Amino acid sequence: MFATQVFNELESPAEVSLLQELQTSVLKERRFLIHTIVNHTINSGHDHSEQFHNLTSFVSHKLGEYEEVVQEAVRGGVTLPLNPNTPVPMPARWNFLQAVFFASTVLTTIGYGNIVPATFGGRAFCILFALVGIPLTLSVIASMGHIFATAVSSLHARMRKHLPPAPAVFLSVNTAARRSLTAAAAVVFLFLYLAAGAGLFMLWEEDWSFFEGFYFCFVTMTTIGFGDLVPKKPKYMLLCTLYILVGLALTSTIIELVRRQYAQSWRRLQALSGPLADTLRRLGESAGGGIDVTALQKMLTIVSVPRRVQGANCIFNWSLKKVEYTAAKAAESTAPLVLRLQRQIEIVDGLLCIGLDYVEWNIPAVKLPPSQGWNDVGFHGSDQVPTPNIDALAYSGVILNNYYVLPVCTPSRSALMTGRHPVHTGMQHEVIFANEPWGLPLEEKLLPQYLQELGYVNRMVGKWHLGHFRANYTPLYRGFDSHYGYWGGHQDYYDHTAQDSLRYWGYDMRRDMNVHWASYGRYTTDLFSEEAVRTILQHDEARPLFLYLAHLATHSANPYRPLQAPADVVNKFSYIADEQRRIFAGMLSKLDQCIGDVVAALELRGMLNNSIIIFSTDNGGPAAGFNLNAASNWPLRGVKDTLWEGGVRGVGLVWSPLIRSAPRVATHLMHIQDWLPSLLHAVNATVPSHLDGQDVWTNILTGSPPPYDELLLNIDNQRDIAALRKGDWKLVKGRTWDGQWDGWYGPSGRKPGYRYNVTLVYNSVAGKALVSTGAPLPLNPEDALRTRAAANVSCGSHNANSSCAGPNSVCLFNLMQDPCELDNLSNKYPLRVAALQRLLDRYNATVVPPLNKEADPRSNPKYWNYTWTNWMDQI
Repeated sequence: MFATQVFNELESPAEVSLLQELQTSVLKERRFLIHTIVNHTINSGHDHSEQFHNLTSFVSHKLGEYEEVVQEAVRGGVTLPLNPNTPVPMPARWNFLQAVFFASTVLTTIGYGNIVPATFGGRAFCILFALVGIPLTLSVIASMGHIFATAVSSLHARMRKHLPPAPAVFLSVNTAARRSLTAAAAVVFLFLYLAAGAGLFMLWEEDWSFFEGFYFCFVTMTTIGFGDLVPKKPKYMLLCTLYILVGLALTSTIIELVRRQYAQSWRRLQALSGPLADTLRRLGESAGGGIDVTALQKMLTIVSVPRRVQGANCIFNWSLKKVEYTAAKAAESTAPLVLRLQRQIEIVDGLLCIGLDYVEWNIPAVKLPPSQGWNDVGFHGSDQVPTPNIDALAYSGVILNNYYVLPVCTPSRSALMTGRHPVHTGMQHEVIFANEPWGLPLEEKLLPQYLQELGYVNRMVGKWHLGHFRANYTPLYRGFDSHYGYWGGHQDYYDHTAQDSLRYWGYDMRRDMNVHWASYGRYTTDLFSEEAVRTILQHDEARPLFLYLAHLATHSANPYRPLQAPADVVNKFSYIADEQRRIFAGMLSKLDQCIGDVVAALELRGMLNNSIIIFSTDNGGPAAGFNLNAASNWPLRGVKDTLWEGGVRGVGLVWSPLIRSAPRVATHLMHIQDWLPSLLHAVNATVPSHLDGQDVWTNILTGSPPPYDELLLNIDNQRDIAALRKGDWKLVKGRTWDGQWDGWYGPSGRKPGYRYNVTLVYNSVAGKALVSTGAPLPLNPEDALRTRAAANVSCGSHNANSSCAGPNSVCLFNLMQDPCELDNLSNKYPLRVAALQRLLDRYNATVVPPLNKEADPRSNPKYWNYTWTNWMDQI
């Protein structure tokens, strides 16, 4: 307004004076022309041809002079009177509204040029006004874009649960195509805004066509401002000014959203840890306008060498061609390195750093950390060992609070891979020891084989534990396209050797079918995480990916050194008095760190918003020294390899932008065998009818009632133990370990000794990565804490009445009222016990004999270069 008044004061008087001078000049020249013509005609006498010719030339000359004066006057804004004796008002262009319009075109750098300062004072003030005002205006427009972008992001976060799912055709395309569709949608929105402006200007300027209005809006929004077409009616100038400012703010909003995406990607890269991240950061900080092919090739060659487990020479040879290809592609242009990192060196920790694997529903992946206790995650109530990255997924996804697994590793993994209960595949009794010649039956079709038929690329990283005495029992023969990891049930975290039940001892680390010696000396959790990064880095997005990442952590290593973690990580938990629990905390912390790196890498690659992430343990925690471990199942009863809740109730969650009902705590029954049918549903595949597992994908997505209310936990007739769930009731038959592990084992990790810090969750690598997705953390941390409270199991303080003594002992619990199995109700409800026993008998009638076999001395690694191998193929 100040500039408007100044321009009006400086320019309006000068313009009025100029208009008056021009109009006077026109009238004077007009009278002179008329007077000259009349006098010349009278003086010419007779109308001879020569005289007429001279008159024509004379009049043409004088008329030309008059037209020059008229043109100058018209350019100056003079309206010519039809009657020289009737003056016409002169419309001054420098009125208040025109001055506002001019000031806005200066500040927005459009500069139509239809009006310009004519006085020295006006031009001087215009220079000063532009120097001060243009930076201020651009700052304001950028701020408006920031505010609008924040509003859009917040609105989307709040409304995403109520929005319909994205069309299947959109979800099925690859990341690049989805980005192109999103960009096209933004362009369409801008064109709609231009079309709306064109319609308004058609109403304001009656002589304008739609195309003229659209043309004016376009040159205005792009700040070109040719000036050949501008509004003429002063009363609409304020509206025109408002349209300009709003349009530029919308453009700034789109720019800001794009800037945030790149900024978040760069922050994700900065937040990543490990050798790969360090190498990429150095590359990014040192690169200029282009990329040196040789330097990049060297860097990526180094990156391609295994970081945690497996042989370096093998990896180098295997990856060199990919390295050269990546380097060449990176050097094709001189775009900023951020783009190169996003497009050519995209780090994606595919899915898992915690367990089974991760599912990217274009890319299913499941994370399976073995031997993790119920109380070894923050979202179940423990404050002792922070797990902020896992908790971030939990508070923005679905926590599975009634989720069951088998009591030990091999049966759980067989159920996951087949969708069938181990009692129907012969896998229900104990685990496969490395010296035993048996495995998951070859006639069983596994999850990767189903996905392979759908065009998936199937990769496995980590623990197999489903048989390796012959090659056709190993991952590459069961649907996986590659495998980096170990075949047995455990290994040393650094030297990767495994000692089995007969104290046979040998090295167990493979890349595909080859022993990978170069992994020696690297921490297993790090090795598997880096391999997952490499897998995603080299994946061709033209095909969907299934990555099964099964970590060693937090399983025990060999008996002579069962718990292992880097010293600097363990030292962070000096406040934990128990040494074994302190080391376990270091192992768990490394696992959580990996989860964060995985999620951040997925976000950096642009895959996170098209992913399903599943986090699951494979059995309850080995607490209080069981299996020489230090997990915690508090407040649940029992440990790994028991049928108490602490042995079979697993840590589980699922995260995906597909889940509109998240975050929430799901209390319906679910079993690890349900993942195969549920994932097939998630990727729109046909679910086989012969499976024991149930398709619960719809229940996960919507929170609808579950498809079943009874669940067989296990039947092991060799040990005379069994358990099942029916509604809120649980029947436990028989005793494990002669009752030695029937208690309740901590630590609890609760106040007053510890305090939960939800800020760590929001500041975690995973928490920050989720911000840009359709499933971020709640805006209010209090909502996350409420979710945590809902997932916490409380058992009350009543005295335990849980004796199940005797060879035929039976216990009955109401888990809704007594989740910690404190009160045995078998004597109080004998009829219910009888009904559940009949149900258990029906299940028992379908049980197949276990496939376990005695150890084979020929498996001893000393015969095979001190490696565990598929010995039956070689004898």
